[in-house]
Amino acid sequence: MTVLRLCRTFPRKTMPGIGLQPFYCSELSKFDSIVFTKWIDDEPIKWTKYDLIQVRYSDQKFESLNTSFVAALTKVWGEVRMLLAIGWFMLTNQPKVTIIHCHSIHYSISAVLLGKCLRVPVLLSIGGTDIRRAANLRVYKFILRQFACVVHVASSHKKLIDFIMPDIKRLHVANGLDENIFFNERKKRKKQFLCVGNVRWQKGYEDLMEAANLIFLDCPDYELLIVGKADSEVCDELKSKVHRRLRHKIHFLGVLNQNKINAIMNESMVFLLPSVSEGLPKVLLECQAAGLPIVTTDVGDCAEISNGAGLTVPPGQPQEFANAVARLVHDKELYKSCKEGCHKNSKNFSWNDLVKKIDIAYSELLANE
Repeated sequence: MTVLRLCRTFPRKTMPGIGLQPFYCSELSKFDSIVFTKWIDDEPIKWTKYDLIQVRYSDQKFESLNTSFVAALTKVWGEVRMLLAIGWFMLTNQPKVTIIHCHSIHYSISAVLLGKCLRVPVLLSIGGTDIRRAANLRVYKFILRQFACVVHVASSHKKLIDFIMPDIKRLHVANGLDENIFFNERKKRKKQFLCVGNVRWQKGYEDLMEAANLIFLDCPDYELLIVGKADSEVCDELKSKVHRRLRHKIHFLGVLNQNKINAIMNESMVFLLPSVSEGLPKVLLECQAAGLPIVTTDVGDCAEISNGAGLTVPPGQPQEFANAVARLVHDKELYKSCKEGCHKNSKNFSWNDLVKKIDIAYSELLANE
């Protein structure tokens, strides 16, 4: 049996943290896979068990038009290019596809049309941002209701999914953890805080900069390391929100590979996640595997998956965030308890176990055909 997978992103050598669900599903599933993804000028990480086809196209930009319409046009263009590429592949290779898994809402129209043409069940994996957008677009509500099953990473998404797709089978499968990469090396911790995530508004970096003014007052010997894709001008703008005598303590390290991130996690004292919007961020699983206690905002499933491994505060509250960081650093008993919680929590997330759940969903759908 073969799964046709459509995914917007796939792990690359310089971006190893993207597209992990389709990657691990392809590697660990008992089903064979054919993977279609958008071309990126970067080499994919090594794969062993599946065919990978990259479709070359560029997102279309129409700067003179309003944002929502531009986004819609871009999605349609990507859909057309992907659908044509898959159609040609199917005609020339004639693979025996038994199920379709769309790992990105970007290709949901293509997935539905292909499913009807091939007469096979179609699943959709959907994230928090996509769910919120779909809730406001009638056309996407209609499209999403054509799927046989929806896979969502955060339990906090359930109510919105019930509203958009009330009669569809749903499967909650969290993000997974690669225990061969992320683990506790039991190194001596340095006086540094760590934040991992591309610099964009959802990650709450503006709030973090405001909090940093207070954090460094309570923890004057500490520094802040930020890992993730970041524009230099944006970094300078963020630093400008911090008192000029403290700016040298903030270091934007750019994109790093996963092994390097694990090494820094094992050297850091506290992990900071000031996000204003999240689903289930896999970085919280990774830092817990490294034994790194957490201060996070209460968005998505962050509080649930870091329970016992750190402190949680409301989003958009720099003062409370700074207070939580200071408390975790200075309360040795609390810090020790959170480190133990990290070890306990990290055992609950394994890509092998999560892929098995998805495989069961495949089998159930095929049995009902």
